[in-house]
Amino acid sequence: MNGHCNGHDTISSSFLDAFAVRTVYGPVPLKHALDWPVFASYDELSGCATWMGGRIPTFEETRSIYSYVHRLKKQRQEPEHTLGTTVPAVNKHLSNGGVDETPPPSKNLELFVDLRGANVGFQDWHPVPVTANGDRLAGQAELGGVWKWTSSPLEKHEGFEPMPLYPGYSADFFDDAALVADRVRVYEFSVNWYQRNYPFAWAGARLVRDTPKRAS
Repeated sequence: MNGHCNGHDTISSSFLDAFAVRTVYGPVPLKHALDWPVFASYDELSGCATWMGGRIPTFEETRSIYSYVHRLKKQRQEPEHTLGTTVPAVNKHLSNGGVDETPPPSKNLELFVDLRGANVGFQDWHPVPVTANGDRLAGQAELGGVWKWTSSPLEKHEGFEPMPLYPGYSADFFDDAALVADRVRVYEFSVNWYQRNYPFAWAGARLVRDTPKRAS
């Protein structure tokens, strides 16, 4: 997974040639999809995570990862704006003697996720490799084009009542964005939900590990 194997250095060609991934274009040979994200139910991915010595993160942990990656991106972009990207003042003869002014900060405008380069809105009609960014921590919408399961149950807001005919529909949920999501309408906090045993959701998972507790 992600370039790592368990006990084997390589996968034989005879094994790869026997399998393919079904897509809207038809079957894609497995050798071309080895770095695509895995689509599976929460129960299947949770079992895999346990086998790999990890677990699926909670909603809060997932949001923390996204916030951290977002801050790193902002820090990388800051040098480009250190000198200030300026625009001519309107009516120069009336505003600050014609001195160029820096545009107002866009902090309050960060309602939507920056999806430049992300596999959303059917930019690709298939998943893309999760290894595209190397060993850099992936943020929101940067894991190949799938929603990500979280281990947190969907918490109801005040006054919410599940539909009597389908109470389990609101039981579990995942976070992030997928390649089938509308590119223009992915908010910073976008969630959806499915039952944990449902195998056909367009969802994968991010795995985390707990650090050993230090002896006091």
